[in-house]
Amino acid sequence: MLEKSILDKESPVQTLPYMGGKALNLYMMNTQGVSVPAWCCISSELYLEFYQKIEQSVQNELQNIDLNSLDKIREVSAKIESLFQNLEFPKDLLDKINNKLGSAKYFAVRSSAVGEDGHESSFAGQLSTYLFVNQSELEKKIKLCWASAFSERVIQYNSINDRDYKHLKVAVIIQEMIDSEKSGVLFTVNPLMTKEYYNQAVITAGYGVGEGIVTDKVETDFYVYDRIKKNLVKSEYSQKLSRLVMGENGGLKEDKVPSSLKKASVLNHKNITQLVSTASSLFKFYGHEVDMEWAYDKQGKLYITQARPITTLNKAFAGRDILLDNSNVVESFPGLNTPWTLSVIRDVYKTVFTNAVLRIGVGKRRTNRKSYVFDHLIATHKGRVFYNLTNWYEMMRLVPYTEKYIKVWEEMLGVKSNPLSFKRTNIWQTLLFNPLRVAVIVHKILWMFIRLDSKLAKLDKKLQEDFDYIWRKDRKGIYLGYAPADFMVVMEKFKNRVFKDWDITLINDIYAFVCTAITKHFLKKLKISDVDNFFNDLLFGISGMDSVAPVKSIVAMAMLVKEDQDLKIKLQGLTAAGSAEVNILTSTENGLKFRKMFQHHINEFGDRGVEELKLESITFREDPTTLLNMVLDYSESPIESLNQGKSADRRKAATKELNKKLLTRPLMKLTLPFFLKMAIRSINYRENFRLHRSRGYGIVRKLTNYLGVKLASLGLIDDARDIYYLDYDELFRFTHALEFSNQLKGLVQTRKDLFEQYRIQEAAPRYKFNGKDYNPFIKDDDEVSGDLVGQPCSSGTVEAEVLVVNDINEVNKDASVGAGKILVAKMTDPGWVFLMTVSKGLIVEKGSILSHTAIIGRELGIPTIVGVKNATDVLKSGDKIKMDGQTGKITTLDE
Repeated sequence: MLEKSILDKESPVQTLPYMGGKALNLYMMNTQGVSVPAWCCISSELYLEFYQKIEQSVQNELQNIDLNSLDKIREVSAKIESLFQNLEFPKDLLDKINNKLGSAKYFAVRSSAVGEDGHESSFAGQLSTYLFVNQSELEKKIKLCWASAFSERVIQYNSINDRDYKHLKVAVIIQEMIDSEKSGVLFTVNPLMTKEYYNQAVITAGYGVGEGIVTDKVETDFYVYDRIKKNLVKSEYSQKLSRLVMGENGGLKEDKVPSSLKKASVLNHKNITQLVSTASSLFKFYGHEVDMEWAYDKQGKLYITQARPITTLNKAFAGRDILLDNSNVVESFPGLNTPWTLSVIRDVYKTVFTNAVLRIGVGKRRTNRKSYVFDHLIATHKGRVFYNLTNWYEMMRLVPYTEKYIKVWEEMLGVKSNPLSFKRTNIWQTLLFNPLRVAVIVHKILWMFIRLDSKLAKLDKKLQEDFDYIWRKDRKGIYLGYAPADFMVVMEKFKNRVFKDWDITLINDIYAFVCTAITKHFLKKLKISDVDNFFNDLLFGISGMDSVAPVKSIVAMAMLVKEDQDLKIKLQGLTAAGSAEVNILTSTENGLKFRKMFQHHINEFGDRGVEELKLESITFREDPTTLLNMVLDYSESPIESLNQGKSADRRKAATKELNKKLLTRPLMKLTLPFFLKMAIRSINYRENFRLHRSRGYGIVRKLTNYLGVKLASLGLIDDARDIYYLDYDELFRFTHALEFSNQLKGLVQTRKDLFEQYRIQEAAPRYKFNGKDYNPFIKDDDEVSGDLVGQPCSSGTVEAEVLVVNDINEVNKDASVGAGKILVAKMTDPGWVFLMTVSKGLIVEKGSILSHTAIIGRELGIPTIVGVKNATDVLKSGDKIKMDGQTGKITTLDE
């Protein structure tokens, strides 16, 4: 017999496949602190062990099935049931169950088939459930649950659908029976209506146990609750005459509802809000809409007895497949992201893009109606971050005439065309029915374009003040005395203040995309042979770009160390001791100079590094020794040759050629330089505010770490960094006494286990999610054939050895390994800029001409090609290749 034949909420994650659908949902709800009646589960593997003893006899009976004779099917089913009842039951099995459930007098015994309660081919309702089972009947009911895998309904179902019985595995749940005062079902979305009613939760409630409600045997009340507006929008009351309650010796019996309750509402306002709050937590955890069975006992305590996917949702929302794409966003949040980071960025995207749409003139009422769109601009799968393209397109189409902009947006962000890329609209209808809205939006966009410099300068000053305010308090040690709730309030205030006007940077992105597209359109009119490369050359060496300032700072420190051997020896001594206390460098002029430069870098650029926007990342500010090691590494690299003025020469040559072609085009001579200037302006701002974004996330990270230390000191979590496995909203509720449970350690461990599973799983760059399954979304042109080729972003031809970088953190332990090589990666982020300085070229599977990779490659004068499909699979470290940053072509030089 299996060692783990009886499973429960304490069972390890590896046993989850043996619980079946219903038990798995109970397990998951336990991890979220939801109040679930005590339960245990006889594993599906134990069922198979017993079934194998009678399998041949069962198969012999199944040979006698006649689908045209219901009596014959019933006869076969009854004989198979007898085979199960005659099985010898282990004496210690019931003892184990009693040990798990303690003093429960009555039980609910439910089947839980593997695969049950999915969206398709569900066994829900076909397998047996028994309520108010006493101890003496427990063995019999368990066997009946096993035998229900061969009930007449299941036999018909499997025969018609040609299903193999060997794949049907039945676990059995034994659960403490709640003697319900009232019970019912809640749907987190109205399953009978259109997507306009997406925010409505629907509740059906009646008296007695839930079996009467789900089988329509008793009269019920009906409630519709708006989850966004947080109010009851509809209620329908019936006269409640009957209820199902426990019989004298167990089981169910029908009983009359007391006269005082017949016409009264089953639920009060507190009940309704408590149910919706619980369901919202489950919705957030599961990541899909659910229907939830609930019960209130005689003392008014709420229990959730079951939760499952809403199987009718796909019909109600037919055609609303969700497209996920990690283009562009993967630069900011590469690889696995913890629940803490995912929950924070979800809120940030919602706030920023809502404000952006309102700023350009889309009405507040219209925006609020699409709140579900802004709530879910970010999607996740296997711990990775994706854009929810379905919602992005719906958001952009709130603005009239966005079809052409959508194509520009796709090109600039590297998003591939897909079924949502184009939607035919009636221009005349837009003009006739919404002329005022169109006029307001056009006016606001043009006015923002004119005032962009002053707006962004004001935002820049405000952000500096906000950041300095937090760091001043930190240096004074004020946060050391804060309670957990205080930290959450500070973070919430900081997020609201910093990201309140951040939408201005998004408006700037629109100008960057549009002005770039217009400039390239004019270049095509001038018959420039290679528009993309020519435009890239015009962008080379953009002055005033803060994104490369951290690199220049590190290079300056490395040059100082390279020229002073005594200073290098002292720094090597510090790193050997695991210290970055550069304040001891007081004996020499270079030492004092380095100390000042080092502290300046931490203060100004300490949050810029690899995977810097992932809050769980350890940055230079959190661990200055990593910066010290990088400076020492760079001091050993050929950094003297960095850039060598190539960018300025390339830009001058392109500008000279452009001016020559414009001599015969006077009208274009007035317009093209203007749009080019505006494109450069907005691209520059785009990069500079990315550095501010890193600083903002750095402060959230610092406050998070303080909070983690506080929670660990209180014994609420085992380690300070365990906080990153919690969700921001659930911790806010917890610290403000609004959460259902204080078992944070259980949540952390469950998510750590899932995180480790995700770590070894591959994830595709694009998915189509139908409400149940994540299907990789691949078009024919996604496949690679022939030579490797991509989007050229920074011209120049180079031949060198390849270094494939799958984990930048490993490479950064010794940056010298990338010196003189062509770096090949799936994606990069701003932290890669330090490694890029010593490389000879960069090839990336993701990106576009306005991605951070492309911009920094141009600024540093490094040949760069992005959008190279499957580059990390085709190329291997050590390969000798030739890359042409002019054409985007990559050639292997050896076998």
